[in-house]
Formats: sequence, C-alpha cells, structure tokens
Amino acid sequence: MVVTVCDQAAEACPAWPGQARRVHLGFPDPAAVQGSPEAIRQAFRQVRDGLAEGLERLLREVE
Repeated sequence: MVVTVCDQAAEACPAWPGQARRVHLGFPDPAAVQGSPEAIRQAFRQVRDGLAEGLERLLREVE
C-alpha cells in the first residue's frame, strides 16, 4: 500500500514496483501556515490527528 498525504505527492508519486494499492489522504501543508506560533502549532496538530485517524481507518480495512 502506498499512502500519499499531499496533493503534489499524489500527482508526482513515482511508479511502484509490483502490485500496490494507492491511497491518498489529503492534508494541507502545515509548514505553509502563517500566523502566530499557536496557529502554526494548531495546523501541525490538525494534520497529525488527521493522519492518525486516516491510518487507523486504513489499517482496520486491511485486517
């Protein structure tokens, strides 16, 4: 399974040798967020939490 997490990676993901399921979990780039340190931390936390939820869901699907 190949999991991409940003739109640019989903579009530019190289060929994967053999059979692979491609899954895209789209998230905005938290490094691009501008604002207060707290706003930037919150953006990273949202992506972290979204990744955790998305990956847990994928793992339940493949069990």
